[in-house]
Amino acid sequence: MDIRQNRELDRRVEEALSKAGLKDMASAYLIDLSSLACGGWRPDEVIYPASVIKVPIMAEAFHQYDQGVLDPGARIVVSEANQTTTAETTPLTAGYEATIEEMVDLMVTRSDNIATNQLMDVLRRERVTEYMRTLGLGSFLLGRKLSGSEPLIADPEMIGRNRLSALEIGRLLALIAI
Repeated sequence: MDIRQNRELDRRVEEALSKAGLKDMASAYLIDLSSLACGGWRPDEVIYPASVIKVPIMAEAFHQYDQGVLDPGARIVVSEANQTTTAETTPLTAGYEATIEEMVDLMVTRSDNIATNQLMDVLRRERVTEYMRTLGLGSFLLGRKLSGSEPLIADPEMIGRNRLSALEIGRLLALIAI
């Protein structure tokens, strides 16, 4: 993908953030998919991505489907260890048997943290990070499971704080879209 920096888009992004009073605390990145021109404001700044981390997890699930490593219809028993507060009502209680496809859907359409945590166990955080790096997301790290509230859930496999830049998620979304 031949994405080109566009100073006019940079200016518009900076202006929009200034008008919104967010310039001092935000980073942003956009790509015009018709021209592949891009613009941003501090797009390389690595941030804690919160639920945006779910997009790379979804991408890895589809990558594993394509590789024949993962069956979307495979059934997984939801673990008590992955229970946390989540945005909406969820069927994913401890002991519930869900398909991988159902968990990916819940993670993306309902921002379900339990589905996300369960998928991290299935997909393996190291594989998600490795795949994102092969796509050019050099600072990306899937390091910790999600907690919907305090206290944070126990995560004995934690390898660091989740991280991602606006530029990286913008490029991943462009790869998905194109």
